[in-house]
Amino acid sequence: MTISQPFVSFLLLLGLGFFFGLAFEEFHAQGSQVRPGGVRSFPLLALSGALLYQLDAARLLPLTAGLLVLGAWLTCYYCRHVAETCSSRRLRR
Repeated sequence: MTISQPFVSFLLLLGLGFFFGLAFEEFHAQGSQVRPGGVRSFPLLALSGALLYQLDAARLLPLTAGLLVLGAWLTCYYCRHVAETCSSRRLRR
């Protein structure tokens, strides 16, 4: 019984996404800060990226749009996080 190449790539993608999610959560486990993702988010982002890549592998327009949307979301998250951190430090003084 042979396993097809796309299926192996799919499993590798899920495994790496899950591993990076675990590593991310382990790295940030000691802090009390809220983080933007974790063990479920990384495989989901990996699958989304693979799907967007497969939609147009020649020109990469869907993948580029997806990366821009992800970048905008993370920029909004980071700006809100910095604003909350600065305001909580002002309140402690």
